[in-house]
Amino acid sequence: LFVQFSEWGGIWGFRLLAGVTILLWVIGLVWLLSEIGKALGLRLSVAVKLWIAGLAIFLSLYQTPVLFQILYWRTGMIPYTLPLVFFVGIAAFVVFYVWFSFHWSRARWAGILFVVLVFFASVLGETTAGLQIGLLVVVVLTVWLTQAEHQRKDVLTMLTASLIFAVISMLIIAFSPGTATRLDIIMRQAPVYNPIELSLDVIAITSHFLGDTLKVAPLPNLIAVAVPFGILYFHASNGNLSQAPAARIRLAILGLLLFTFIVVGFSFAPSAFVRTYPVARARFAAQFVMTLSLILEGGLLGILASRLHLPVKADI
Repeated sequence: LFVQFSEWGGIWGFRLLAGVTILLWVIGLVWLLSEIGKALGLRLSVAVKLWIAGLAIFLSLYQTPVLFQILYWRTGMIPYTLPLVFFVGIAAFVVFYVWFSFHWSRARWAGILFVVLVFFASVLGETTAGLQIGLLVVVVLTVWLTQAEHQRKDVLTMLTASLIFAVISMLIIAFSPGTATRLDIIMRQAPVYNPIELSLDVIAITSHFLGDTLKVAPLPNLIAVAVPFGILYFHASNGNLSQAPAARIRLAILGLLLFTFIVVGFSFAPSAFVRTYPVARARFAAQFVMTLSLILEGGLLGILASRLHLPVKADI
């Protein structure tokens, strides 16, 4: 479908595909940051949100060794990069919807749109489909465990339905004739059907990826933490941020670490299933999730540091 869209534009459709993808990606991230800012009571200018969104995308692209494949090769860009645009937009849409009080008509149309977006995002590729299933599993569990605080059964229903459709999308990919052909070519051993063995392999691959990324490229990851740390620190120090309990912020920091590990692990599960380490282009979505998580961690740490009342003040 998306290849056909670019074909309709002729040579210009092919040339503009990467640029339009990045543009939509930035817009989605700015929207997501705006919704997160509203939840935190944070007043950031559009320029600052654009800068942070651009930083997340730039650092992700900067660290990938296969930039050509995930931007300019449609066979790599559509299954590994384009879904990230969907994921960011879907996340922003969910947070945006939560701000509205429950109304049956609104909930119905929002749920239909959400499920359709999740379905389309999932069927683009098995790696990103696994990542989205991981995202939805964590979010559904979080909303379910905190239901007593927000009483939003409509949100839980919408997320659960989307998780079901994401799993259906993965099954469509798994049982498609093209997948069987690919497995016949790449497989030297039988796939890993034992769930315990598969889980251990996923944990090992995820741990190696996260550790290797931090070790090989420490400076980009340090920048990802330091920039939002400074921005949120000075905003919180100057009273431009709602006073969330410190215990809740610390819980969010730890939860975000666990969230990142689980989501990255889900994205690597298809590779572990066929007993291979994910190739570089298949690791790009995990790289973006890790970079965005580091940015959010830096912001949360900046808020905590502002509670220490250090003698550093600034206006942004």
